[in-house]
This record gives sequence, C-alpha cells and structure tokens, in this order.
Amino acid sequence: MISFFSSYISPLATKYIKDVLDSGMLSEGKVVATFEREFENSFDLIKNSVVMVNSGTSALHLAIETLKGRGEIILPANTFVATGFAIKYARCTPVFCDILPDGTIDPADVKRKITTRTVAVIGVNWAGRECDDRLEKVCFDAEVPLIIDAAQSLGCKIRGTITCLSFQATKHLSTGDGGALIFTSPETYEKAKRLRWFGISKQSITGLLGEREYSLGSVGFKYHMNDFTAALGLANLRNIQDRLAYYKTLASLYTPSLKSVTPLHTERSSYWSYPILVDDVNKFSSFCRDREIPCSIIHRGIDHNPVFGGVNNSLINQRKWEKTVTHLPIHSGMTVQDIGWICHEVNKYV
Repeated sequence: MISFFSSYISPLATKYIKDVLDSGMLSEGKVVATFEREFENSFDLIKNSVVMVNSGTSALHLAIETLKGRGEIILPANTFVATGFAIKYARCTPVFCDILPDGTIDPADVKRKITTRTVAVIGVNWAGRECDDRLEKVCFDAEVPLIIDAAQSLGCKIRGTITCLSFQATKHLSTGDGGALIFTSPETYEKAKRLRWFGISKQSITGLLGEREYSLGSVGFKYHMNDFTAALGLANLRNIQDRLAYYKTLASLYTPSLKSVTPLHTERSSYWSYPILVDDVNKFSSFCRDREIPCSIIHRGIDHNPVFGGVNNSLINQRKWEKTVTHLPIHSGMTVQDIGWICHEVNKYV
C-alpha cells in the first residue's frame, strides 16, 4: 500500500551521525553551525540569516519573541495547532481570519482585522502553497511584521519579516525533529541566536573558574538544535534541490490525469501534499478507503478546538474548504507508477 507520508533518509546519514557520536559532542556545536551555513548556501540565502532550532513549533514561538510587544496575532485556522499554540506561548491572542479558495490566508480579511492591538500576522503556506503576494503589501502598509509559517513549503520564495521552517519527519527535509528561522534583519537574527539557548550567547567570555559570564534581563528558551540532529539534516541536505524538483515532477503527472475530481494546481508550491476539490470529503474518503487509496484532509480548521474558542462560522471559505477539499500523497518515496495507479483508481469516483 502507498503511504501518505514518507521520511527520506540519505545513505550518508549513518556516517555523518557516527562522526558526531565519535566526537562526543552531542549538543549544539560545530555541526549545527555547519548545517546553518550549508542551508544558506543550498537556498542562496544571505549569510547569517538562518537559526536552527529543535522544532518548527519552537521556530514559530521564537519568531514571535523576537518581535516587540504583546497583543493580537492574526492567522488562518487552516493550519496545525502548533501555529496557534506558539501565539499562546508568547502570551498573545490568536485572531482567526478566512482563507482564499487555494487554502492560503486571505489578505483582504487580514486587512479588515488589523487593529492597533495587532503585533504580527502569521501567513501559512498550507500544503506547500505560497501565500498571496498581496499579503506582504497589506502588512507593509499597516507596519505589521509578517511571519510566514513555511513548515510545509521548503524551497518556496522567502517572504515577510521572518520565515519559519519545520524539519519534522514528514517534511521535505527531515532531521527527525527540528526547525529553522530565516531572518531579513540582522538585529532579530542575533536576538534569536541568544534566545534559543536561554538568552546566553555561546561566545560568552569564560571566567577563571570555567563558568560562562552572563547577566540575563529577560527569559530565554532551550530551543537549540543539537549536533546529532544537525548531522542528519546535513546528510539529507545534499540532494535537496533534486528531490524538490521531483515533487514538482510528480505534481505535473497528477494535474492532467485526474478527471473525476478537480486538481487545485499551482506552480507556486513545494507540493508537500496534493490538494483536490471533491463534492464531499466524507463520501470521497470512504471511496478511497475501500480501494486503499491514501487521502487525507490533513487537519480541520484549528478553531474547532475549545482552547482557541470554538468554531468560527464567519470563516466562510474555511468551512467550505473542510467539506470539499482533501489531499492526495506526494513524496520522494513515490514513483511515476504510483501516481498513475492513484489517478486510475480516483477516476472511477462518481
């Protein structure tokens, strides 16, 4: 049976991890720093813009903590609970806005919901689909920082003030668990570097007794990545551009072959999953289960959870999305034949 997700592990991983084990340095060290620089090089990012952390959730929380002030943060409900929890960790208030038909945050609704209490907007690249260009302009005009939750969109255009990535097991690039922040401001980059390890700089001057000398005026966090995790990331990074291109190749096979459902295709996506429009997700899911076709709605809107206040029926497109959009698998463990079989079976759906 074809799996919905797959974790790519490079043949180099065993050697890289063994080197770390042999070194005896398992926490944050030179391998994390190397991973940061190699990642910047692989995606043509400016030097000293990437901060590696221990999860995508930590990246989101840390991004908010590098900004100034507490208040409201606007986000779509079309995301994983981690996006909303990161806001609550930072003692801010989530404000849900609607989505566009492609599943990404609606810039017009963001504009309507920005107030003097708004401290940031989080745009989610749902299923790998880049947020609408208008979102940046809305935030720029309102002078509100834009954080992009790019957990599912590695390789897409870097936008906004801070971009947050996830390297969890099902992502394009996996470190088992891990994440990263990409900064456009040197000031927030340096602040995040400190905050990820309790607010203490790794370059702190060592005292006569071997202790680190520091004086902390605010709370920091234990969000740093370790060398063991970074070693797996470095190994999996080696052919990342080829694998990202393979996702696009698989998507290009889905698009013309699906006849009984509507592909929600776009060139501006990393294709973490392949969304399709159906008449009824429950009916279609039942059809797929009977034929062992992998499909998933991934998540309902997170506003369904009481912790976020319960269902918001003013999110018209979000509620429609949950009833009519589901996802087919797309990952580096799949073959051209797998796509052909899925399309053949799905086209039997009436």
